[in-house]
Amino acid sequence: MIAQLAFENSIQLWAEAALSNVVVIVSEQITNAKTAPPRPNLPFVTLKVNSVQTSGYDDESGPDANDNKTIKGPRIFVTEFQSFGTDALGVLDQLKTSLRKSATTELLGANDISVLSSTAINDITTKLETRFERRGAFEIRFAVGSIETDSVDVIETINVDYDIKDQENNTVLDESINIS
Repeated sequence: MIAQLAFENSIQLWAEAALSNVVVIVSEQITNAKTAPPRPNLPFVTLKVNSVQTSGYDDESGPDANDNKTIKGPRIFVTEFQSFGTDALGVLDQLKTSLRKSATTELLGANDISVLSSTAINDITTKLETRFERRGAFEIRFAVGSIETDSVDVIETINVDYDIKDQENNTVLDESINIS
């Protein structure tokens, strides 16, 4: 499976290529970028993976010679983009428009990422102290092919201990069974 960090790096590369004069910030740095100084110079865009979902069923192969099984299935990464600055909505529109370009399809496809859908761009302008800051936001749902390997452990021994008591709580049978 593409790890979330690798996914974020791929999406950041695409966003930076689409927005050549805009700084693109990923997840961990977002909280400080939104409100607390020092902030990046405007304009800038943040991206954050809000959720990773399984879509449909996984295809599981049987264990191989090393007792590992392969699990294949699609994952959906719901990713939020927020833009900050005078042309916040225009910057996001430019980002959305780039989704239709073949260069974007090739760049994302090289990492087994495809675009499923996107929401409308919302104006989320916010008051900061004594002024308003223009902001915009939208989400994109990306599909990612997932291939994971899991170790299949075999249960070798089971121990069963049981006590059977009568109505007066006297032990009638006290036994242990070991199944190997």
